[in-house]
Amino acid sequence: MAMTLQLILLLGLSSGLWMGANAKCHKKGGCCEGCPDGWTPIKERCYMYHNLAKEWCEAEKHCVSKGGNLISILGPNDKMAVKDILKRAVGKPIAVWTGTHDAVKNGCWLNSDGSEHHKSWAAKGKKGENCIMYGLSGNPVASDCSAKKPFICSTEVGPKD
Repeated sequence: MAMTLQLILLLGLSSGLWMGANAKCHKKGGCCEGCPDGWTPIKERCYMYHNLAKEWCEAEKHCVSKGGNLISILGPNDKMAVKDILKRAVGKPIAVWTGTHDAVKNGCWLNSDGSEHHKSWAAKGKKGENCIMYGLSGNPVASDCSAKKPFICSTEVGPKD
């Protein structure tokens, strides 16, 4: 009887330890950081390519539903990431939506993820060309936001569940 009681106590304590082992990791820079399932890690960001062409607004809403935004080109790392993702996904350069737009005021470029817009990543567009796509040459191209293009979502590397 005493042995059975000890066994029950031991099993109860060990199950508590196992349940604690499944706790989420929130340590910045810890071993539990990474990209959500289905996202590709490159440097300090996570990316997801979508071949299904959508209008800019629909593409941004789709990215938000996945926990990110349309990619913002903040520097050479992001340009290289787009080039790498497109090479893996489609094998050649194609035009894809970025999160950059001037829909609020013509010439006032903003990024949909709230990051600071870099002036080097802007394009002069005609009236009605308020959204920026990553062009075939790797440069920004202003386009009508209702054009349907494939797109890349981006999010920060964070704690994995």
